[in-house]
Amino acid sequence: MALIKTLREQSAIGFDGKIIVQDKAMSQHLGSILLCAGTLVGCSFNGERGKKSLLNILMQEFSSNPSLDYVVEPEVIGLELIQFEIELNDLEEEFRNILEQTEKNKKLKPPGNKRVIVNSDFICRGANIEPKEFDVLCLISDFGKIQDIYENSFLYEFEVTNALVSLRKKGALKVLS
Repeated sequence: MALIKTLREQSAIGFDGKIIVQDKAMSQHLGSILLCAGTLVGCSFNGERGKKSLLNILMQEFSSNPSLDYVVEPEVIGLELIQFEIELNDLEEEFRNILEQTEKNKKLKPPGNKRVIVNSDFICRGANIEPKEFDVLCLISDFGKIQDIYENSFLYEFEVTNALVSLRKKGALKVLS
C-alpha cells in the first residue's frame, strides 16, 4: 500500500507538512493528510474531515482498484489545523480492526435495492436504542433505500450494518421491498 509506505517514511523522519491525495488518472486534488513531527494530526478527503476520512483513504487504497496518488509537501502546520493526534502504528491497528469487522459483517449487509421504513409502533413504545442506531434511524427517515443509507452515513459500513440488524431485531424497521 503506497500510502502506508509514504506515511512510514514521513513518520520516521519526523515530517512536518501535508500529503496531498490526488486521483491518479486526472491528478485532481481529493484531500490532504497533515503531519506534525511525524504524527498524524489532520485529514480531509472527499468532503469529510477527521480520522474517519483518513481511514476512508486507506479503505479506498485497500480496494481492488486503488486510484489514488500522493504528493508530499513540506509545510508548517498551525495549531488551528490539528483535528486529532494518532501515531501510525495506532492507525494501522485501527484499520486492521475495521477491515476485520467489515469482512465479518459482509454476510449481514442487506441488499442495496431494498427499502425500509421506521415502525411507528417502535417509536410509540419508546424503546431504548444505541447512538449509532439513532443515527441510522435518522438516515432512514431521510433515505429509505438501503444503498442511500450506506452512502449518506458518517458511520463505517460495518457500523451501519450492525445498527440495521439490531434495529430489525428490535422490531424498529419494516422492509418494504
